Amino acid sequence: MNTKENEKKYISKLTDKEKKWVETKPFGDYDLHESFLRIRDFSYIVELLSLEGTKHLSVLDLGCGSGWTSIFLAKLGCSVTGVDISEEMITIAKENAKKENLKIKFIVADVEKINFKNQFDRVLIYDGLHHCPDEKKVLKNIYKALKPEGMILLVEPNKRHGRDKNIQEISKKFGVLEKGYSPLYLKKIMGKIGFNNIGRYHCDYGINKPLDNGIKSFFIYFAKLIVNRLIFSYYISQVWIRARK
Repeated sequence: MNTKENEKKYISKLTDKEKKWVETKPFGDYDLHESFLRIRDFSYIVELLSLEGTKHLSVLDLGCGSGWTSIFLAKLGCSVTGVDISEEMITIAKENAKKENLKIKFIVADVEKINFKNQFDRVLIYDGLHHCPDEKKVLKNIYKALKPEGMILLVEPNKRHGRDKNIQEISKKFGVLEKGYSPLYLKKIMGKIGFNNIGRYHCDYGINKPLDNGIKSFFIYFAKLIVNRLIFSYYISQVWIRARK
């Protein structure tokens, strides 16, 4: 199964409703919970990439899809280059950026074959590495693309993702690669490549929601946080890893 070729054809296999979601992501009426998750995640991206109060940082957005993360980054004042293997995705990204009157460089390319050298202050790969057959090659390319002291942020599903029945049904339906990662595995290969200050962050336990003012909800929240952090973090939370060159 040629998963890369199927990534290029992904849009053509979507229903009208699913395609509308791709085009309007993270907004639209496809799934308000998904909107909540994506907007929440972007707030973490801003913090972990240290984008607060900065202007004109050069950011490489790999696996940018329909370009919503690239657009949000550009609205913060970053100089953004978005890369995706799907020409159809990049077409949507360009159209969305044009609607917002934003100048973003979008490139159709395989992230395993990009060849940037010391060009970017930040690299974001949000929910895209796990579609790549060779994550080591991608991470090596990212290392080369970063300026000295530049920062990378990975946001990927955990190891359970690759064994989830629903996820594997999606993989068969679209012919795309769906795998998950152990944070230890990613940190190990990043260290060998040369990244430093490698740290994992816990941004998703499914409990990051507004709390009411009751004492009960206060104790339930912290009980869940402790149990999930100590026992289930390997299995149920996204893998957020930040590092520097």
